[in-house]
Amino acid sequence: MKKHFLSLVLLSVINVNVFAQTTATDFTAIDCHGDSYNLYSKLDAGKVVVLAWVMPCSACIADPLDAFTTIQTYGISQQNRIQFNLVDDFGNTTCSSLSGWANLYGMGNANMISDPVVSMADYGVNGMPKVVIIAGSNHKIYYNENSSSAGFQTALDLALAENPLTIKETISVNYELNVFPNPVNQLLSVSYSINIPCNLTIEIIDVLGAKTQQSIIYSEKQIGKHSESIDVSNLENGIYFLKINSPNGTQMKKFIVSK
Repeated sequence: MKKHFLSLVLLSVINVNVFAQTTATDFTAIDCHGDSYNLYSKLDAGKVVVLAWVMPCSACIADPLDAFTTIQTYGISQQNRIQFNLVDDFGNTTCSSLSGWANLYGMGNANMISDPVVSMADYGVNGMPKVVIIAGSNHKIYYNENSSSAGFQTALDLALAENPLTIKETISVNYELNVFPNPVNQLLSVSYSINIPCNLTIEIIDVLGAKTQQSIIYSEKQIGKHSESIDVSNLENGIYFLKINSPNGTQMKKFIVSK
């Protein structure tokens, strides 16, 4: 058992949270597969990264296991976006020991890192266990808790929603697009303007870029302001994007379905 055990347990019990940093500290570590793991590269590629520091010890299994199990409840496409990493607390446990411990609790397929460059000190007070969620090209910290998993799923949902893998709210042409009410529960009103006659297609897509219903095609819209009503009552609660396409370009607007 490591010499840091008592101080870490005390910090976990106290659970002091004086952490003000909102963006992650980059690192390049060698994981237990022998591969180089750069945090910012993973985030910039659209991954949501979960870091779960463990000793390992029986007293620090509950929260990492809860986080790992929660991730398994997501669809395959989202599971592939989330990278769960079991990290040795001070990077001085062998990978074989870390792997053996993880296997005891059904987490053998987690990525594992035992490298001191992945430091708990970069995320506030050391504590055991510590679970952190990071996502986005801005490297934002969505979750940072010692000895707790409360709010983990909510933070993970937010990280996934705010950082869709294939959706970017960039505007290549200005349709003055607006959607309302927002949140919506049944009929979504859409308003937009065009400056040349053209055919338009309107789609609703989810945060992973999948179409949620058939495209609505409007033929030969004339110059000026237009409005449409779209029934979204069949959609589950969540975050979506309305996408408007024409030969002139594309614009998207985020909206929320809440029933």
